[in-house]
Amino acid sequence: MDYIPHLPEDIRHMLEALGLDSVDQLFSDIPDNLKLNKEIDIPGSINEIELTRIIREISNLNKTSEDFLWFLGGGCYRHFVPQALNEISHRQEFYTSYTPYQAELSQGTLQTFFEFQTLICDLLQMEVTNDTMYDGATATAEAMFMACSITKKNKVLVGRSLHPEYRMVLNTYAKARGINIVEVPFDGDSGRLSLESLDNLLDDSACLIFQTPNFFGVIEDPDLFEPLVHSRDAFLIPVIVEPLSLALIKPPGEYNADIACGDLQSFGLGMRFGGPSAGFLATSMKYIRRLPGRIVGMTEDAEGRVSYAFVLQTREQHIRRASATSNICSNEALCAIKVAIYLSLLGKDGLKDLALLNHHLADLAYKELGSYFDGPFFNEFLISLDSPSSKVRNILKDKNILTLDISRWYPELDRSILVTFTEINRKDDIYTLIEEIKPYVRKISL
Repeated sequence: MDYIPHLPEDIRHMLEALGLDSVDQLFSDIPDNLKLNKEIDIPGSINEIELTRIIREISNLNKTSEDFLWFLGGGCYRHFVPQALNEISHRQEFYTSYTPYQAELSQGTLQTFFEFQTLICDLLQMEVTNDTMYDGATATAEAMFMACSITKKNKVLVGRSLHPEYRMVLNTYAKARGINIVEVPFDGDSGRLSLESLDNLLDDSACLIFQTPNFFGVIEDPDLFEPLVHSRDAFLIPVIVEPLSLALIKPPGEYNADIACGDLQSFGLGMRFGGPSAGFLATSMKYIRRLPGRIVGMTEDAEGRVSYAFVLQTREQHIRRASATSNICSNEALCAIKVAIYLSLLGKDGLKDLALLNHHLADLAYKELGSYFDGPFFNEFLISLDSPSSKVRNILKDKNILTLDISRWYPELDRSILVTFTEINRKDDIYTLIEEIKPYVRKISL
């Protein structure tokens, strides 16, 4: 099929309207010595069949997750995305989900956001959340700003076991706001936060930001340090990067978290080259006016019908700039809708069954390979090696097995490698990983 934007007659008609004789006259302001003044050597036109064939040949040069035994994780997880989710979210009214400035005209979109907020609050056991942030890292930065603003302190404790890229984002945001970030080391045996170091660092801190399960896959026990943090008038801020874990582990609301944040990529969003994703930020009702972004509430219209409206919009676009809590100008609306659909499709029992399957598959490998740390894990853990991690990673990669070498962020852990297990991994895949990596395993901690 030919694609001809303008027929000769169209071009002649437009030139006459402009009072010109040729297209070249449109560029008369450009000096002749700057013009190419020769034909460009590009291939001639081809038909659509041939173009499709060429594009397919180029795309076949790529490698995708389907071409490997995939044990990569570390913040971006390969979970199955049900076709029903795509079928629903690709409906026209969802796919063009940007909220108009008279938002109440979009009752369907607002209701979806309200359902999203309800689902996230149920999952976290927190009182209030907004209708998403950009991603987990920026949600964590906004949580840091909230804590500093409320406590009026500028010292922030951050677990060194927090995702390294999240820590980079925090440092970038903190620099301009004069916030002093102090890292809390992890225990060399358990992989959890060092309680002794935390106790020594807590004075005059606005908050403690920690990840659970952390970047090494280890599940923290906030009950061990929650009293300590709150006794120093600091905020407790858990970061959940793998939200599927919440189907099994204690949610933030049950250990008195002041703010909870994280990423929702695991809930039907796919890996998609690392984004876009959707972040979440939740807190208690007493801090609702410090929450950035937008909050949807349920009410009644003049005729008594259930309706939805934005009840809080604390961004500078809607209120005086000096009173704004954030300059976030939009949210990941379509991603939030997909998360709501995903959670609705699975339901409470389905989510728990999926989480148990993820943990079971990880445990299958753990029983054969052991773990670098002896702390509990959900669906990923570090394997201890007797060779440099970069060497083992490359050996496995040559055999189409992908794992994560974390030594670029943690040089002291250069004899370990991170492996992640999801419902995508078959048992045969895991046995292949065990067989190929076992010759390089150094110790087994069971």
